[in-house]
Amino acid sequence: MANIVRQPDSTYPIVVNPYKIFVSRAGAVEVDETTFTITNVSDASLDLSLVSLPSGFFNVELPETIASGESAICKIKVIPEFLEQAFEKSFTVELSDDSKSRFTVPIQRRLIGGGATAKKNLGGK
Repeated sequence: MANIVRQPDSTYPIVVNPYKIFVSRAGAVEVDETTFTITNVSDASLDLSLVSLPSGFFNVELPETIASGESAICKIKVIPEFLEQAFEKSFTVELSDDSKSRFTVPIQRRLIGGGATAKKNLGGK
C-alpha cells in the first residue's frame, strides 16, 4: 500500500530536499543537472537502491548507504538527447529498513522562453 505525504519535509525514515526536482531551461539559462539532499532521520544506517528510473532521460547519483542522522548530497543530470523536450518523470529509491520503504521523487523539466541558445549553467561544458 502506498502512502501519500502532504508534508514531504516530515517523512520517515528519510527526508528528500527538495522533494520535487526541477531541471529546466529559461531563455538562455540551462539547468541540465542539479543536486538534492537525502537525510536519514532514523536510528539506523540505511542502504539505498534505485529501483525505478525512466530509461534514458536522466542519471541519478546516490550513495549506497547513509548513516543515522547523516545527510548525503545526490545528483541528477539530464541526458543530452532530452535537453530539447519538457517532461515530468520520477525515480524511486528503496531503503533497507524493515518495511523496505520506497520514496518516489518527481523530476520536472520545462522549456521557458523561446528560441534562445541554451547555455549549460551548472557543471556543463
